[in-house]
Amino acid sequence: MIVHQVFAQIVDTEIRNIIVADNYELANQLSRMIYGDTGSALECTQYPVSIGDKCIDRVFYFKDGLTPVPRKNTAEEDSLVAKTKVDYLVEHQSDVELDIDYRLSMIELGLV
Repeated sequence: MIVHQVFAQIVDTEIRNIIVADNYELANQLSRMIYGDTGSALECTQYPVSIGDKCIDRVFYFKDGLTPVPRKNTAEEDSLVAKTKVDYLVEHQSDVELDIDYRLSMIELGLV
């Protein structure tokens, strides 16, 4: 759950400031008031950007303008990934236990 959104204030392709705002419209209006008609805002809550980074075609790049900024997962996405891993491990553990029981049974019966 996101309480506040983080926005990058952008002029041309350069991030000039990072602000917290309630919605896109407010962030965009603030950007235009401060930086003029070339100013705009873009939501960057999931991106660890900083002042001086670039935004080209709505994609964030580090200051070099070539390396894309990786997106960070939300808490909900991280919990879903963790749940998927736990489900896999539980199933895999059951398969391992079944295989061990089978092998022990074969040894006890002298079939190996």
